Amino acid sequence: MSEDCFNFLLDKVSDKITKQDTTCRAALTQKIKLQITLRFLATGNSLKSLSYEFRVAPCSISKFLPDVLIAIYEALKDYIQVPNTEECWREIMDGFNDKCNFPMCGGAIDGKHVQIRCPAHSGSDSYNYKGTFSIVLLAVCDSELKFRYINVGHYGRASDGGVFARSNFKKKLEEMSLNSPEGMVLLGDQAFPLTDYLMTPYSRRLNLSKKQKIFNYRLCRARRTVENAFGVLVSKFRILEKPIALLPETVDKIIKTCCVLHNWLKTRSSTYIEPGLIDEENSETGDLVEGSWRTIAQNSFRPLGNFSGNHSRNAHRIREHYTDYFVGQGRLEWQDRMIY
Repeated sequence: MSEDCFNFLLDKVSDKITKQDTTCRAALTQKIKLQITLRFLATGNSLKSLSYEFRVAPCSISKFLPDVLIAIYEALKDYIQVPNTEECWREIMDGFNDKCNFPMCGGAIDGKHVQIRCPAHSGSDSYNYKGTFSIVLLAVCDSELKFRYINVGHYGRASDGGVFARSNFKKKLEEMSLNSPEGMVLLGDQAFPLTDYLMTPYSRRLNLSKKQKIFNYRLCRARRTVENAFGVLVSKFRILEKPIALLPETVDKIIKTCCVLHNWLKTRSSTYIEPGLIDEENSETGDLVEGSWRTIAQNSFRPLGNFSGNHSRNAHRIREHYTDYFVGQGRLEWQDRMIY
């Protein structure tokens, strides 16, 4: 983070993290509180390690940390906004069409497990199918790798599809209260249900035709956006790399704050994503050079379990329309060799 960005953020949060001096000791400055919090998020260092680095007691850090996290999120929360106008949705769709050759796409959706230490009295709620304890982060991102919607706080037993099914975002999509254009779709993996507004791949358990394999490739290609967004998030905020030994409610604040900082820094800093960090595709051959985040973050986030459920006939028809489009008018010259 540049000095200008830090000072901007400090100005935004100072009033909310100020404490008065007492007769026993002087209060920590707003600057040191923000420095420690950002260092904690960026490195994932323990409170004990931060205590040595900044000469502040671990108990003091644990006391002010939630307040600073809340202050950062409140100051920057407008950088994560669900689109609510047709114009905004069309801007996102244009991005996916231009960069990913996937028309009418309003976002790529995915969910990940953020690992935590076993919370007290949690039972099996936070125990996920990978055998670890976690909190679920569900997110929708655009073609610029910015999060447009996040849902944080469900324990690890929940699936992607389950979290999405209970979300207010899904409800608003179905009610058409977000002013999304008719025919707009989101892109998900097999963890999500196929619906009229959410395209998922054909099951690999089936004997897929060539054009179905091409559809899966094209969907996967466009979904790299959300995979890269998560990858950048972990590479920049190393607190997410390993199990977080804090209260679940504090972990919720950490995840939300990391997401909003990601969007803010992506907007303000041209050097936030350095060369080689994200996947790069040769526009002429389609060959992919994987980003370095895949080495950094491969053991951090855990994917969520698959969703099983019935799909409507209309959802199948919409997917078949895309399938035909990708081998016809929307064909890419090099796509055939990508499926073998």
